Amino acid sequence: MMILLLLLLLCWISDASPVATVSIDAKLVLRDSAARGGGIGFKAIHVAAPQSRVKANPSPSSAAQKSLFPYSAHIFQQHTKNPAALRSSTTTLGRKFGEYYTSIKLGSPGQEAILIVDTGSELTWLQCLPCKVCAPSVDTIYDAARSASYRPVTCNNSQLCSNSSQGTYAYCARGSQCQFAAFYGDGSFSYGSLSTDTLIMETVVGGKPVTVQDFAFGCAQGDLELVPTGASGILGLNAGKMALPMQLGQRFGWKFSHCFPDRSSHLNSTGVVFFGNAELPHEQVQYTSVALTNSELQRKFYHVALKGVSINSHELVFLPRGSVVILDSGSSFSSFVRPFHSQLREAFLKHRPPSLKHLEGDSFGDLGTCFKVSNDDIDELHRTLPSLSLVFEDGVTIGIPSIGVLLPVARFQNHVKMCFAFEDGGPNPVNVIGNYQQQNLWVEYDIQRSRVGFARASCVID
Repeated sequence: MMILLLLLLLCWISDASPVATVSIDAKLVLRDSAARGGGIGFKAIHVAAPQSRVKANPSPSSAAQKSLFPYSAHIFQQHTKNPAALRSSTTTLGRKFGEYYTSIKLGSPGQEAILIVDTGSELTWLQCLPCKVCAPSVDTIYDAARSASYRPVTCNNSQLCSNSSQGTYAYCARGSQCQFAAFYGDGSFSYGSLSTDTLIMETVVGGKPVTVQDFAFGCAQGDLELVPTGASGILGLNAGKMALPMQLGQRFGWKFSHCFPDRSSHLNSTGVVFFGNAELPHEQVQYTSVALTNSELQRKFYHVALKGVSINSHELVFLPRGSVVILDSGSSFSSFVRPFHSQLREAFLKHRPPSLKHLEGDSFGDLGTCFKVSNDDIDELHRTLPSLSLVFEDGVTIGIPSIGVLLPVARFQNHVKMCFAFEDGGPNPVNVIGNYQQQNLWVEYDIQRSRVGFARASCVID
């Protein structure tokens, strides 16, 4: 019911929203790529879209949760002296209003799996039989016994079984088969067997499906999600060696992109995750450097040198020097550390239009600053909002689309409630640029050249 309400609210507001000027048309990028055979593309669908196959599911029973928590604690105690070092400080599961999914096939013959698109995770994992305690999902659970190409990763495979990063751990506890555990910032986690199988990717670009032999993934026998996503698992897209971009490697030039349509007017439209060289016009793309290694705890994420956020192109709110900032498609909203978030919030309050009435003390989930706008003022709202831009240390400035500044959360008889779409990260040292602020942007990850590119775009491909 909540998803339906938000969908109707977004569509109602979009009727009055101006059409943004765009530079890139994702449909044309895919068409040109198909003509030259230069890449592959997958559908990216928002979980709240009417066409979405991922729907709200009930939480696992309390008994199921209790049965898994001791296992989580055991892994922490046995394999690290610092449990916080294993938990991902960024990604959370089950943000029903914020995630995008795509579909793959795994095995011989292929079995379909619906996975959350996540640049903040390394290991691709999905629910597998026997799934001892697993959150409800929309798909038939992957059955390794049905695949002629399935292979478990053994403990003597030092290349895969010794792999660890924040949030994911590969280890051998008993027997000869390598295990994995993945932990998330909201307390969700999954565990199971590290495995390989044939990955089959059917592309929207056209042509034959692309196959990857011996694709490394996590076969999860346990998947505890505090708020179930309804998906089969996670598609890991960071720069770790087991992430999909790295396993594809030179085949697509160590490069991939994503383009998410704006939810205000295209919630039910399809976006894209693209692997390969999109050959975008240079004058329409702005590149900034990205660091793939920052520290032992924060390695393999896409780190960017963000200087601050500007308001109306003249007032710059500075991040503390040396702040850790990552790009994360698996996070719903951008999250900033204190006191930067407080300063950004105050600057926005100062420059907001009079029609945006601050609701003192009101909130929506983790969004702590909310407003009401009368129905009569909606028409002008997006034209009078202060503009926000990401300003990087190398001088690159990326405008945040106006639809990425406020989240409409409720409609009343005479007004609409909207909230400032930036979360207060509190003392968490990691700042995140989430997917809500990446709408209507073609975001290109050029791993080999350690850079990320941004271009204003129409991301609708259907």
